[in-house]
Amino acid sequence: MAERCDNCGILIQDTDTIVEHGGLTFCCANCSNAMEQQGSGSDPSAGRRENDLFCVHCGSPISDESTLRSLGDDAYCCSNCFLMAA
Repeated sequence: MAERCDNCGILIQDTDTIVEHGGLTFCCANCSNAMEQQGSGSDPSAGRRENDLFCVHCGSPISDESTLRSLGDDAYCCSNCFLMAA
C-alpha cells in the first residue's frame, strides 16, 4: 500500500524526501515542520511576511529549501507536490 503524508495527505511517489517522525510519515521536511509548528517560535512574524514561500499545492510553509521545486512562479515543498502539478 502506498503511503500518504500525515500533514497534507498527498500520495508519496518520491520516497527520497520522506521524513518519519514520532510514528508519522511526511512527504518532506517542510510538511513535517508544518505539522510540528505550534506557534511562531522566536520569530513572531514567521509565515506572515510578504516574501515567505508556501507550497501552492498543500500550503505548507517552505522552511527547508533543499526539497523545493518550482514551475514558473509556483513553489512546491517537494517533488511529491510538484508531481501533482505535472
